[in-house]
Amino acid sequence: MGEASSSFVSRLMPGASAVAAVLTALAGLIGVLHQTGLLWTSAPAVSTVAVAKAAAQPQMAAAGVARRFNVNGAWKDSGPGNCHVIKQMGDELLITNYKPSSDKPWTIGRGTIRGRIVQFRFNALNPASPEAEFLLSGDGHELSGTIRQPQLNREAPALWHYVGERCG
Repeated sequence: MGEASSSFVSRLMPGASAVAAVLTALAGLIGVLHQTGLLWTSAPAVSTVAVAKAAAQPQMAAAGVARRFNVNGAWKDSGPGNCHVIKQMGDELLITNYKPSSDKPWTIGRGTIRGRIVQFRFNALNPASPEAEFLLSGDGHELSGTIRQPQLNREAPALWHYVGERCG
């Protein structure tokens, strides 16, 4: 009965399997675009970093070894134009922050990188200094995320772009 009914459906709708294949491929493409943030949605914004953390957990556990990403170099923020030089030593980060109008360090912070997630405090000597949590883009040239000032109960989105080895 299974073969007879399958044959009957094939004669009734000859392109049904092709349509199903196209719809399946389209659904997969939409899912990938949505997960990578390339598909705009009107849903409330969820932290890109939080989504990446959730997605990375099973992959990292399944792989057993996390891929090492490199954030060494100078990064310029898209806001006030500050420049941040990151020195990476394994998973540990040393961040030297510069104001746009100065070549002298403003603050020196410390942080970590785990997979594509970058977290640090702007001033390692001041526990009340702002904290950052970023997601490194797939091409390694953009850090996007949030900067929090816990003492002031403030949080703001941030976007940094890789500019080379040095600020300037």
